[in-house]
Amino acid sequence: IAFKDQAFKDVYSYFNVSEEDYIKLYNDRSTKDKPTDLLQGYSPRSAMQYVVEKVNKPLLGKDYLAKYTLEFILKDMYNNYVVSDLGLEEEEQSVLSLLKEEQYKIIYINRDGFDFKNDTRSKRTHIDFIIDNNGSLDDLFQKVDNYLKTV
Repeated sequence: IAFKDQAFKDVYSYFNVSEEDYIKLYNDRSTKDKPTDLLQGYSPRSAMQYVVEKVNKPLLGKDYLAKYTLEFILKDMYNNYVVSDLGLEEEEQSVLSLLKEEQYKIIYINRDGFDFKNDTRSKRTHIDFIIDNNGSLDDLFQKVDNYLKTV
C-alpha cells in the first residue's frame, strides 16, 4: 500500500472521475503532466497535488495521508504491510507516534541518478535499512522481501 492511495481516492471524489479514467492518464508518462478537461484543466499530477495540498491538508492536517494509511494497518495487525512513499517529515512523525517501534521498519531506497539532498526524504530521522535499487521493480521487491525475512 502507499500513503498516496488515499490521495487517489480523494481525487476521484473531488473531480467526480472514475478510477479507471484517472489511472489511465496518471500512469501514462505522455499524459501525467498534461492538463485535461476531465480534471477541470489540471494534469493528473497537478490535480492530485491540488487536492492534497490545497483542499485536504488545510482541513485534515499535514499528516492526513499517513493517518489514513496507519488507521487501515492498525485495524489489521495480523498481516504485514509494505507502505511506499514515506516522503514527508509529518508522515514519518505519524508513523513514529502511532506505531510501536517493533511494528515498523523504515527502508530507504537509493537509485543511481536520483538525488534527494534538497528533498524532505534527505531529512529522515529514522532509517532501519538502505537498499540500492538500480534494477527492475521485481529486483526491488525481492530485496525488500529478503530484508523483511531477516526482521
